[in-house]
Amino acid sequence: MTLKSGLKSQLNAISQRVAKAEKMAEKQVRTALKSTEQFRTHQLKNVQHLIKRARTLKQHQLVKNAEKLTKDLETRASAGLHLLFTKLNVPTRYDLERLSKRVSQLQKRLDDIEKTKGSRSTHKEG
Repeated sequence: MTLKSGLKSQLNAISQRVAKAEKMAEKQVRTALKSTEQFRTHQLKNVQHLIKRARTLKQHQLVKNAEKLTKDLETRASAGLHLLFTKLNVPTRYDLERLSKRVSQLQKRLDDIEKTKGSRSTHKEG
């Protein structure tokens, strides 16, 4: 074997090893890219899930706050109206119901008195 053919065979062997190493490197790069893409997709799904959950929690908190504010507003409005009606000397529904009952009682007593008078006058005439 001559020097030239020995060098040539060594060069071919090295070229084959380099080509083999390039193929392995390309395969490893593709594997790494695929893993990276899968990881990125998984993380993106996690982030989207967390965002959705945060929105849901925020909505629940907003609803709770709105309910609390509504209740507070109703309480304040009721107290304000009560104070206004008191200052204007306007009777409340309770006052009107109580007066209505009292008028009914008085009407019944008046009817009873009239019946009693009517029966007395009929006895006097007879």
